[in-house]
Amino acid sequence: MLEAGKLAGFRIGLATNSPSSWANYFLDTLKIREYFDNVFTSDHVKQPKPAPEIYKKSVAYFNVEPKEAIAFEDSVIGSLAAKRANLFTIAIPSTLTKEATFDHVDLQVDSMKHVDLHALTEEIALKNSPISVR
Repeated sequence: MLEAGKLAGFRIGLATNSPSSWANYFLDTLKIREYFDNVFTSDHVKQPKPAPEIYKKSVAYFNVEPKEAIAFEDSVIGSLAAKRANLFTIAIPSTLTKEATFDHVDLQVDSMKHVDLHALTEEIALKNSPISVR
């Protein structure tokens, strides 16, 4: 998904409740740092998720409106933060959160394999247009 996003020209940010040391360790270990245009961690905010501060900072960094951003979340507190920041939110529950209730998100999928970025951006564009016909 990161590769597809980059190839499609998306700017990608990471907004995590983990500290920078943890995030940096995994970005480097998994060799995925180059996919991220910015990284905000718990070290960068006063109020961690479920407060929306980290998502608001990420959206501001990219200089876009919240309705132009998509959050992919695996936790309830993360998805609540994303929705509170007015982002289109997709839940992809992990093995730890698969029994949780994500009824507040815009879309829930079992795997990133089920996300078609082109179709998703089309759907969001329609949802955000002043006149939407369905």
